Amino acid sequence: MKPIIKKTLQQKKTVPEKVRYLAYAYKEWLIAGILIIAVGGSLIYSVTRPKEEVVTAAVVSENALGQDTQEAMTAAVTQWAKEQAIDEDTLTINMVSYDEPAAVQAFTTRLAAGAIQIVVYPAAENQLWQERFGSQDLASETIAVGEDDYTLQVTNRFD
Repeated sequence: MKPIIKKTLQQKKTVPEKVRYLAYAYKEWLIAGILIIAVGGSLIYSVTRPKEEVVTAAVVSENALGQDTQEAMTAAVTQWAKEQAIDEDTLTINMVSYDEPAAVQAFTTRLAAGAIQIVVYPAAENQLWQERFGSQDLASETIAVGEDDYTLQVTNRFD
């Protein structure tokens, strides 16, 4: 402690006056300490808190599906997910139509990044799908929605 600070501190009569003076005299150190504790606490919290697993499914078709088909598809994929012990709250289902270039670009980017775990497409397009995305080595199942069959393919593990 610097002599000037020590001398001024001795002149203060009450404890609150001394504490205020010390806080004033060492405010830079106090601010730095608080920032270090805040950053450290934030890092520890972000590393130790449980991660919420989110499973994303994409339903891909050459053209936009009707509302009834979308609802039936959502129900079928949700039912499949329940059978796989995937919590319904963590399941996100996106509809992707090749009629919408921006949606296709976003889908392709997310698929390449591994952000999509399940892809559903018409079973009649199996060959086309495998040529486009090279997915012949991935596990797949057939699900029926109405009168149509769809292939459900797990693109990366989610458990």
